[in-house]
Amino acid sequence: HKIFDSESGLAPYFTEYIRRELEKIDEELDINLYKDGLVVHTTLDSRIQKILSNAFNKGIHKNQDILNKELISDPQKLEDAIGRTGFNLDTALTILTRNDTIPQTVRNQLLVQGAGIVLDPLHGHILGMIGGREEDIYRDHFNRATQAKRQPGSVFKPFIYLTALEQGYTTTTELLNQPLIVFIDDTTQWNPQNHDGSTGLLTTLREGLRRSLNLISVRVVQELIEPKAIVQNAKDFGMTTYIRAVDAIALGVSEVYPLEITAAYGTIANNGIYSQPLAITRIEDRHGRIIKEFLPENKEVQDEATIYILRDMMKSVVDAGTGGALRWKYKFHAPAAGKTGTTNSKADAWFVGFTPQLAIGVWVGMDDPAVSLGEKQFGSSAALPIFGNTIRNIYDGGEFQSRGETVLLNAKADWPMSQGVVEVEICEETYEKATRFCPTMKEIFLKNNRPRQQCQKHSSPFSRFKDK
Repeated sequence: HKIFDSESGLAPYFTEYIRRELEKIDEELDINLYKDGLVVHTTLDSRIQKILSNAFNKGIHKNQDILNKELISDPQKLEDAIGRTGFNLDTALTILTRNDTIPQTVRNQLLVQGAGIVLDPLHGHILGMIGGREEDIYRDHFNRATQAKRQPGSVFKPFIYLTALEQGYTTTTELLNQPLIVFIDDTTQWNPQNHDGSTGLLTTLREGLRRSLNLISVRVVQELIEPKAIVQNAKDFGMTTYIRAVDAIALGVSEVYPLEITAAYGTIANNGIYSQPLAITRIEDRHGRIIKEFLPENKEVQDEATIYILRDMMKSVVDAGTGGALRWKYKFHAPAAGKTGTTNSKADAWFVGFTPQLAIGVWVGMDDPAVSLGEKQFGSSAALPIFGNTIRNIYDGGEFQSRGETVLLNAKADWPMSQGVVEVEICEETYEKATRFCPTMKEIFLKNNRPRQQCQKHSSPFSRFKDK
């Protein structure tokens, strides 16, 4: 077992993942994993794994306390959670009150779980991975990073907006931020709402993504594009789960694996080039001869200019939207983009984000998706802290290891402006090309889709004073 000893203490879920990956190929390579004294070189960076682990454990324990308090103060909620298990309610209350070990029979309902992945988006290298609770008593063989299918909620929305951009719509395309009724089938009506209950008038796509407005996302799918085009993008970006081509795709109802959604975000970080996640770089025999080498597999799945615009919209999330705490609370200031996600029942909380050099995904939830993490447990409160502490501490370390080489992290590095993109001065009321009388703002467009029309509303110095 030589190959599994050294890391298993540090990264038990990753080690188990490696073991399973090797079992898939041991026959074709004619090797015996446990007897041949193989040396397996992996992509794990032990410093990054420690940083992820510290941030994860701190965040998960805080989330566990929040859940415990909520269930203790509302025994009805506790009863609903464990009802089907037949576990005694008073015993459960005592366990939560004393913060005792949660017994196996009710772990799916009472133990806050999670997953975390750190990827190098350029090569697809898995630099850190956590697949669940790390305490000895809670550690199990289910790797949530690679095996748990969970609803992504709003974390899926970038692929909705990407599909609109690739079909010629722009960041300033406006849709009504108003409730609408969607027919799921003949019998079921669905009336989506924004998470904060807000409604408003015409709202741009940029604003819709920044504020994570469900109504805008739903209208994109209803009015601008076909669900099947979004499904195709999800596939291109490496998602292998079954994504249903229905209007509700707008809210991220079809499940994804945390590793795959993180790799999909890594593709946005990497200018539209998808890199297959990689955990093993090479296998040597006991004499140091290379038996097999694994090279990164990349393919271009989206053109760089369209990705540049989507990424710029996703930067707004971190700079001025639902991910803003990354800046003011976690003091991370390098150019970055990302997205919070929370499913309706708050059974899933997500934050997935990236810089030019790293992509990180964090999922927090209960193994039983019928149980909520807590009233206020949004992606921004339950998952973002783990992401924030991880990325800040990795950047404070200043480097990571990839293929035996040291990669320096640069907190100033930003994505270079894409050649297919132009910045245009537009009227901030009409979003048309600004005249010298317009109140102006700058916005980016694909060269072929930039506004051609001069603003009609402000064609003279007096136009702002016309009857409104």
